[in-house]
Formats: sequence, C-alpha cells, structure tokens
Amino acid sequence: MAELRLLIGAAALYLLARRRRMGHVPWQWRELRAVALGSVAVSGFSVCYFHAVELSGVATSTVIAVGGAPILVGLIARFVTRRPVVRRSGSSPWA
Repeated sequence: MAELRLLIGAAALYLLARRRRMGHVPWQWRELRAVALGSVAVSGFSVCYFHAVELSGVATSTVIAVGGAPILVGLIARFVTRRPVVRRSGSSPWA
C-alpha cells in the first residue's frame, strides 16, 4: 500500500510540475544525482517505515526512526565532509 501511495504522489507532483513549468532551467549532473538519491532514500524510508509499523507498531517504529536519524545524519556528514564527528551539542556539521 505504501508503494501505491508513493507512486500516486510522484505522478501528481510530476504532472503539477509540468503544468506550472515557467521556463527550462538545465540541471547539472551533480544535482540530478542528488535528487535521484534523495528520491530513492525517501521512498525507501517510507516503505520500510510502514513495514516496521506493521511488525512492531507505530510507537516503537517512530521512536526508532526519530532516535536513529541524528546518528545516521552524523555518519553521512562524516563521509560527505570528510571531517571527524565531534561530540558538541548544537553544532552543525555543515558550518
């Protein structure tokens, strides 16, 4: 069911974007790769999250997803920026 919801949403966004296009702006390959990776990540998260809800319930799945997000973002920032992860509260790895 999650897959169908993603497919309908993606089709609706595509049609809306084509209808409201105000001019052609060429994309760079780096941007296209980032958009493609982001699309796969969001779709994968949604499908996995709904499957986890079926298996363990909404509360448990939400706590794991929300609690795991800072860890995953820190690891991704580590590999993208190539800087070590620091243990500081309130600091942004992108600054």
